[in-house]
Amino acid sequence: MHRYFNGVRDKEYRRISLPELYEIFRKNVRALEKVKVETRNALGYVLAEPIYARFDRPLADISHVDGFAVNASDLVYASKHTPVVLKLVKSIDPRRADSYKLRRGETVFVETGYPIPEGANAVVPVEDVEVKGDRILFTKPVVPGNHVFKRGTDFRENSLVFRRGTRITPLVVKALLDLGYDEVLVYRRPRVSILSIGDELIDEAYKPGSNKLPASTRFMDAYSLEYYGAEITCTRIVPDDPPTIASEVSNLLGGVDLVVTIGGVSMGPRDYTWIALYRELKPNVWWRGVKILPGRSNSGMIVDDKPVINQPGLHQSSFTTLVLILTPLANYMQGRGLKPVYPFREVMLTEDLVNSRYIDHYRIHFLELRDGEATPIENPGSYHLRPMTASTAFTVVDPGIERIRKGSYIRAYFYPPVHVPRAHPIL
Repeated sequence: MHRYFNGVRDKEYRRISLPELYEIFRKNVRALEKVKVETRNALGYVLAEPIYARFDRPLADISHVDGFAVNASDLVYASKHTPVVLKLVKSIDPRRADSYKLRRGETVFVETGYPIPEGANAVVPVEDVEVKGDRILFTKPVVPGNHVFKRGTDFRENSLVFRRGTRITPLVVKALLDLGYDEVLVYRRPRVSILSIGDELIDEAYKPGSNKLPASTRFMDAYSLEYYGAEITCTRIVPDDPPTIASEVSNLLGGVDLVVTIGGVSMGPRDYTWIALYRELKPNVWWRGVKILPGRSNSGMIVDDKPVINQPGLHQSSFTTLVLILTPLANYMQGRGLKPVYPFREVMLTEDLVNSRYIDHYRIHFLELRDGEATPIENPGSYHLRPMTASTAFTVVDPGIERIRKGSYIRAYFYPPVHVPRAHPIL
């Protein structure tokens, strides 16, 4: 037996609560530095500053349509039987009509999104008039403001548009460009390395009869953390050898912000990960077990001001780690809040949700949602994939709660990109 297994007491759990773990992060992990990036390349970053409108939007009264700018008082008596005829001023650029002062009895052609002339207060679409040379016939009255967007109706100069900590989506990119931001201040993406620990692991699909297992969790971790802004710098398999495990993590720490190990955190004879890192890296801050279910063996440490998260290898335990620890930590490094925040729906339970074990833990239950109701999915244990693959959402039961009654309303959470809310056709 390897020297790193000298009895189970070497690996004894001293579980802390999830809030206690978050407090460790708050005290020992800082948001990453702020950097400027081109707005058009900013997708997925997090804003490191609030965004204010740099000018009124629109900058002037603009037309909603291609049409003819008028003074509404000229058309008060317009009708099909007695159309009003206005003179078209042809010399005006329809995209610079604000350079002209409209006189009574005149009209100017303007294009969508461009300013209307001084003296105009309405626009009549081209399809609603009859054009006869430089004479435009109007057959109905209009009210002031017809098809006109007034100055500043979208944003007033210096008004808040986006708060610091906003994740930059495609819409945010568009809005920033429309508001004159060629570049924007963001938090640097956290650099993350993910190591799958185990002699039994391979980078291939499982083949029945083989004693080798796919290192599948690190792909779920990598793709999910990328979704939340992380830059994955390294993913690979590391054998069940304590010096190698410690050396790999130590070497990675110089170039990344977060190291995630998967597997080897329980108390068996081959579970070397936590104890090897604890002995070789000698952290001042560490934890051995977290009161979450699945995932009670979650462990980790802070080394050189960087977190090393030891994720359990069982499928559901890995998912719980991703949802309650890794994603919140990645968000926190990007200047966002540490508490997990995910989309949710209020739904009604179709049966009792019983929590008879580990009452002092936060517990995740997988749900199937249908027509505003939630049915807990039968779950034999954290090895099983089906409770996750069959689920459309999950819920989190707080410590101290043993039973949630049928008919109660609970929050069904979605973890993008794993869960996608049920889709309904728009048409």
